[in-house]
Amino acid sequence: SASVVNLTFVLHELPLRAAKDVVAEAHRILKPNGGQLWICEMDFESPAYAAQRENALLFSLLRATEPYLDEYADGMGELR
Repeated sequence: SASVVNLTFVLHELPLRAAKDVVAEAHRILKPNGGQLWICEMDFESPAYAAQRENALLFSLLRATEPYLDEYADGMGELR
């Protein structure tokens, strides 16, 4: 059992089903009643992300390198 599982900028790189599986596995290996799951991910409501979306060239480059970005954004609530 682990005291802490840290997932940093990994979930948006996966199809939603795989991201759900990663989160489920993290919960499985955590110590019961005391483990912590730390997740650091993209915040689609942040001013920085809004600024990226306003720049068409930058946003198209971002999306070209992030094949699951839209799927992650749409399914983000399911991972909470």
